[in-house]
Amino acid sequence: MSNRVRVDKELPAELGLRLKQARLSRNITHEDVNEALKINIFRHEKGEVNMTISTLALICKYYGIPMETILNSLESSMSIIR
Repeated sequence: MSNRVRVDKELPAELGLRLKQARLSRNITHEDVNEALKINIFRHEKGEVNMTISTLALICKYYGIPMETILNSLESSMSIIR
């Protein structure tokens, strides 16, 4: 499998996992996010969509965390593209 295919599949899943962990640690439900932001957070957390930077910024703002926190947590996962 090429690095491109691995990144396309693995990176959205890793990002989704980080967002799910952040959501759960703040006791926020799927329904809370869906209602407030009008997005299907479940699909993002499952890595089913390749999230835009704007959507990531919106979610991070709602969770009250800097976007850098989420991006920095992905650093170890980024080795798949090196």
